[in-house]
Amino acid sequence: MADDESNLVKIHFDLQEPEMGVGRESLWAAAVGPNLHELKNSPWHVRTVNWLDVVEAIPEAEDQLPEFVRVHKRSGHRAMHVYVFDADRTVSKKFSIHATNWVPHTRAWTTG
Repeated sequence: MADDESNLVKIHFDLQEPEMGVGRESLWAAAVGPNLHELKNSPWHVRTVNWLDVVEAIPEAEDQLPEFVRVHKRSGHRAMHVYVFDADRTVSKKFSIHATNWVPHTRAWTTG
């Protein structure tokens, strides 16, 4: 399947931490099987999935977008969010870093 935008669908995620000011996040994904979708962008608020993970998502009704159910297959990627604070403790910059190849015994990351 081609990864062009016409083949992508939004997958909805309910967030477990509403104190962040956001209750839901939607990520683009490509269908790879019945109710299985490969995520094509990185999450900002959802902490349980990462870029290129394959997730199970099922719409609650025929006319609705799929809702996240579970991770079917991990991609090996991780998203890390870095906040840079000014002296007055306000956030001056936000970065999203994508890392691959987590090596558990060394707790080291490589970026890809």
